[in-house]
Amino acid sequence: MNHQTDSKPNNKPHFDFIDLIKGVCILSVLYFHTIPDSTPALSIIRMPLYFFLSGIFFSIYDSYKTFIIKKANNLIIPFIFFFSTSLICSICIAYIKKDYTDLEIHNIFDEHLSINTPIWFLISLFEVNIIYYCISKLTSKSTIQTIIVAFISLTSFYLSLKHINLNIYIDTSFSALIFFHFGSIIKRYNFRFHTSSKFDIPISIFLLTIFIYLANLLKSISLLNNDIGNNYLLYLASTITGISFLFFFCRRINRINAINYLGKYSIIILGLHYPLMKIIFHFFNWEIQYGLWVYIILILLFYPLIYLIKHIIPELVAQKPLLPIVNKKMIFNPIIINNILHIRSKKALFCYLPRSFQQNKD
Repeated sequence: MNHQTDSKPNNKPHFDFIDLIKGVCILSVLYFHTIPDSTPALSIIRMPLYFFLSGIFFSIYDSYKTFIIKKANNLIIPFIFFFSTSLICSICIAYIKKDYTDLEIHNIFDEHLSINTPIWFLISLFEVNIIYYCISKLTSKSTIQTIIVAFISLTSFYLSLKHINLNIYIDTSFSALIFFHFGSIIKRYNFRFHTSSKFDIPISIFLLTIFIYLANLLKSISLLNNDIGNNYLLYLASTITGISFLFFFCRRINRINAINYLGKYSIIILGLHYPLMKIIFHFFNWEIQYGLWVYIILILLFYPLIYLIKHIIPELVAQKPLLPIVNKKMIFNPIIINNILHIRSKKALFCYLPRSFQQNKD
């Protein structure tokens, strides 16, 4: 069965089953954060899966500057927005509770980004994209790329064994690079990855059985802390098996509207669920045993919230570019600024722009 694809404004193909995978993944992230004692298997595949999916859609752009700007639009700007929003929420909670411990500098900018821990992923994914772009520019041969990625991955395993953590999640990015490469290889050689078959479900059941067995041996991992266990091959085998299981299973199912919607805008859920979770726990004075209720409330809350955010501030959540390239120069899009600042007269804004841009518009 061939799934119909359509093109986004950036001309990238859109596959429904990818949204379904992302939806399942973000729901597992929510579940893991609201119910910390949940199954360790979720910790094994939820973040490697995101890196794998990102690798599928990796592209080489015409210049390094173009690549950086596009990734900044998709990752860095959302990170700044989510971090700022979380900081505001933390200030409000601290003011009401009269407890300012969480606002101490070492708590705000600690290695786990305590005010909004999940957005570490955006920084790490940005780093992985940069590293992989450099590798792809260095050589176009898949074999050599694989050797380089394997070396970097083994380096991350050594760092994990020695409990050495590098700044700004570099060690984590080293660990995640191999899953990104895996996704890129799948797309590069096609493997009819978007085409479902009658064997998808039997293959999924087989892979799930293997994954459950391997996951019980590995227990749990923390990609954030680059804690990937003591057995490198077991770590790779369990994560790749789990990723493959979800890939085949979701490819066959293709679409569950409610989950696909969450998957399509999973970056919004990733960036905002943590501060919202804190607000719910604080203001209802709920303990962790109410985590399941918080999980359900968050899911229901995000349906209207996503709709509002993607229509009001799409540029801040990677739905539209905030930093386009005009004449190979990075400038702010005047139309976007008009929308954000609610300036009705475009002429009022154009008078502040460089003359070269005004002439190009004419």
